[in-house]
Amino acid sequence: MNLPLRNTPPIPGAHCRPARRRAICRLAVGLLLAVGLLGPGGSSAESSPEDGGEPVLVHSSVSEALYAFTPVNSGVVFSVERGSIMCFTAFDPVPAEAVVYHEWYRRDRPIATHKLHLKPPRWSTVSSVQLRDADKGPWRVEIKLENGKLLRTLRFSVID
Repeated sequence: MNLPLRNTPPIPGAHCRPARRRAICRLAVGLLLAVGLLGPGGSSAESSPEDGGEPVLVHSSVSEALYAFTPVNSGVVFSVERGSIMCFTAFDPVPAEAVVYHEWYRRDRPIATHKLHLKPPRWSTVSSVQLRDADKGPWRVEIKLENGKLLRTLRFSVID
């Protein structure tokens, strides 16, 4: 026989609005990524602090904003009305101080290059560009090490 439980304590967060719950979940995932408990991380066979290897890119995304150093509304299509977009990258491990570049291209033409510094043991970086009406179309961000090695290319579009 199943009887309703009347004096049970409420479930934490059950009274939250869905948007707030999503924000809390994004924050939790971001924190877990930051401490290396979720997703790829840890040491890599090809790069470790002992051998002075390269930083390992574990996460990258283009997003509308950053909240508590977590990308918000990551995607591949963005409205020009947003005014700006951001490229977020996270590295773990970072064996030694290093430099990484975010190279922004619109319609295969260079728009901006951001030189960003990384520090051990793990580090996250962000760069952004301002959007104007003339910036609609295909874009990409190339994430490169100082030696020119391409780590990842992020492709997206800017629309009305």
